[in-house]
Amino acid sequence: MFSPDLLTTWSTQLADRWAPTFAEFSFEGVEQSPAMLIFVAVSAMLVSVVLIPLMIRLAPWLGMVDAPNERKVHLAPIPRVGGIGIVVGALIPIALLLGSDPLVQCYLFGALVLFLFGAWDDRNESGHFFKFIGQFLAVVPLVWYGGLRVEHLPLLDSVTLPAAVAIPFTVVAMVGVINGVNHADGLDGLAAGEVLLSLIVIAFLAYLAGGSITLLIAMAVIGGILGFLRFNSHPAQVFMGDNGSQFLGFTLAFLAVRLTQYTNSALSPAVVALLIGLPVIDILGVFYLRAASGNNWFKASKNHIHHRLLGLGFTHHETVVVIYSIQALFVFGGWCLAYEPDGLILLLYVAAFAGIYAALTLLERGGWRVGQNGKGGFFPHWLDRGLVRNLFRRGAVAVILLLIPLYLVLVPALLTTVPRDFALVAAVLAVVLLAEMLFVRRRPSILARGVVYIAALFSAYLYQEHSIPLFNGLIWPSWLFYGVLAVASGVAIRYSYEINFRTTPTDFLGLFLVLAVALLQFSGAIESGFMLLAVKFLVILYGCELLAMRARSQRNLLNFSALGGLAILAVRGLLP
Repeated sequence: MFSPDLLTTWSTQLADRWAPTFAEFSFEGVEQSPAMLIFVAVSAMLVSVVLIPLMIRLAPWLGMVDAPNERKVHLAPIPRVGGIGIVVGALIPIALLLGSDPLVQCYLFGALVLFLFGAWDDRNESGHFFKFIGQFLAVVPLVWYGGLRVEHLPLLDSVTLPAAVAIPFTVVAMVGVINGVNHADGLDGLAAGEVLLSLIVIAFLAYLAGGSITLLIAMAVIGGILGFLRFNSHPAQVFMGDNGSQFLGFTLAFLAVRLTQYTNSALSPAVVALLIGLPVIDILGVFYLRAASGNNWFKASKNHIHHRLLGLGFTHHETVVVIYSIQALFVFGGWCLAYEPDGLILLLYVAAFAGIYAALTLLERGGWRVGQNGKGGFFPHWLDRGLVRNLFRRGAVAVILLLIPLYLVLVPALLTTVPRDFALVAAVLAVVLLAEMLFVRRRPSILARGVVYIAALFSAYLYQEHSIPLFNGLIWPSWLFYGVLAVASGVAIRYSYEINFRTTPTDFLGLFLVLAVALLQFSGAIESGFMLLAVKFLVILYGCELLAMRARSQRNLLNFSALGGLAILAVRGLLP
């Protein structure tokens, strides 16, 4: 018979069993748990990728569609509801894990205010004064009640600004960053990619400083951005709108101030300029050009950096990659110069500002335009002949179809141990994937694809950290496996007509991340294994992506393999 005593006994046993596991998920010391950070980022990404397609369908009914005009570069109406996916995806894990912190509560309030004002403006085109009202309503409570203030300025480290100066300065600076990011959102993936690069470096710096709150918020927003970029890479299916761009600018300003003023006060206050990077340079340059020509500072025009690059003949794709590259130089420069003197950082920033605008002006006045490249092709002509092409196509796909499922299942089985935090996340993901496979019958399945990616990343990380003794110290098996998989993926992309795969600026963000890890490793800031791990992540994700784009039977094999691997991780980590 069921009794209260029996219930009490069961409850005690469950508490004893699961308390150590859930204790690991406290935000205090979250930087010690890679699984927690991955889970936060991925959960935000999954919410974003699930919500955005729904919002795209609702956009005409909501009236949130961006119509083309003479100032804009798109030629057809595009829904501007992608910011909803970013905001909701990021704020859910932040609210659940950090919602009790007073400063985070003020941040959440400000984010919601900007979201509502931005959504209203996306629908009604209310103008810049309406935006300013929302921005000040969002920032003032964070600064006044939350206590987020810039108290130490560059070149004045020994001086602590009084509240009467620090409060208005912080408000104006944050509003400026919000508008900088908002105005940078002029091309597919542009503003989101710029902020993503900034947040990656901020997350690295927060990780090293032990700033759990800063790190977790950065990871959540990174996840939301990654989900959005799935739909916003050129040609975009959706725009983020003002509700998304203002949220990203608000978050970037908040994290930059918190990182340098509170998380790690040893950092140079001037490094904020490099961490934010190009959006501030762009908005300052635009204001100068508008003032110099006698125009209204706040009237929209086509003198942003991306407009000028397009005018020089760069394609949409090339323009975004160029700006990503410049932004990457800024943020990684911020990493390298984080502890250098304020004067040096400001000098380099001003020099970069002057150099960018001098180069653009000289090229425009000189009538320079990007030349048109020929279509020669990289591969010899004999490789394009039918027989060889068919062999390459079939062979490459067969290799990927063999290696990826084996990897997803065998690696979890060959680990020495499985940490409980990874096991718990794997169990949750296994349930999600199983439910999706049973009840959702549509193509493509973005949710299933996301879970497969996580399973692959978990396997790569755990193999490097907990491989069986037989493989300890042996590097060549990993290099051989990933080398073969990389070659097969490249050949499949080139020759398989069944795979409609094209590179986007988002792929360059992945490349920049790998290069960043390489620089950090060579500088001694991170352990040597991170470089290999970053390369592994990139190769395995492309392999999974290629299979996910193929026939249903092969996608099912991929899903079943991921489900099996997640189940093995869960069982090994949670059962005695």
